[in-house]
Formats: sequence, structure tokens, C-alpha cells
Amino acid sequence: MRSGLYSTLNSGAVYEGQIKDVDFITGEIIRGEKLSDKIVGYVSYMELLNGFRKSLYMTVEEIQAHAQKYSQSYAYDLKSGKKSSVWSTNFDAMAKKTVLKRLLSGFGIMSIDQKGADLATALQADQAVVTENGLRYVDNEPDGEEKVIPFSEFIGVERNSGDEK
Repeated sequence: MRSGLYSTLNSGAVYEGQIKDVDFITGEIIRGEKLSDKIVGYVSYMELLNGFRKSLYMTVEEIQAHAQKYSQSYAYDLKSGKKSSVWSTNFDAMAKKTVLKRLLSGFGIMSIDQKGADLATALQADQAVVTENGLRYVDNEPDGEEKVIPFSEFIGVERNSGDEK
């Protein structure tokens, strides 16, 4: 994505046996071994430069229910037995797009403007005070000495003051 904040972004089909389980605490997928060529679901994965990572798995049935609910042309195809919608003619691509879009809309940074960088900074600067020049950890300043850490040390880019257009 053009935000410059992702190190990895991927989606793909999951075959029978490839997912053994999902850890109910962390949400992490526990991998298994592929047993057949039958697609049972779709998965998407993202990792930000700051280390935040998240995955989303949806079964084929969940994807089909989503398509039927949100695509009138797919619902029509199912009722009429036709194959005129992109969901009917290219289900795999639409399923990959859907699982990725749902992951990004729930957990991703979609903006290329400064708000995306502000969010990444906030995620990395837990417990810090954001100032015009950088981040300040007020509860960890020895002898009352103010120490400001520049934004570039956190996200690898200079923060735009908003004056330049």
C-alpha cells in the first residue's frame, strides 16, 4: 500500500488441512499440512513496519454469505442459475480481495496522508506525549531534563508540519 507503513501484505486460498487451528487468545493461525486441492477458505495477512501484525481467515461459506449479502448480481446469479457476475466468473479473486479488504478496514492503515503516519507513531509511542518536534516520555526524564525523540526515529520519515502543500 502507498502509506509506506507495511512490510508485508498478502491474501490467498487455504486448502484442506493447511489450517489446523486458530489460537483463541492471540488469533494466530496454527498451520497444518495440505491434505487435498479442495479450497476451504481464504486468509489475509498484514505486518506493519512497527511490528504490528494481524491475519484474518474466512471459510468459503463465510465468503459466499458475504458475496450473497453485498452483491446483488451474485445473489441474482444464484437464484437464476446464471454466471454473469464477477463473483460467479472469478470467485477466487473476489474472495482474496474480500478477505484482504476486511482485514485492512478493521486493522490496517489505509491513508497515504499524515494521519496514517500519526497512527503508526501513536502505536509505537505508547505512554509518550506527542509534541510538535517529536515524542516526549515525561515520566522518564532524569533531573527534569526534557528529552524529545524525533518522529523519524519511530517511523523512518520526517513528520510534515502541515505548512507545506
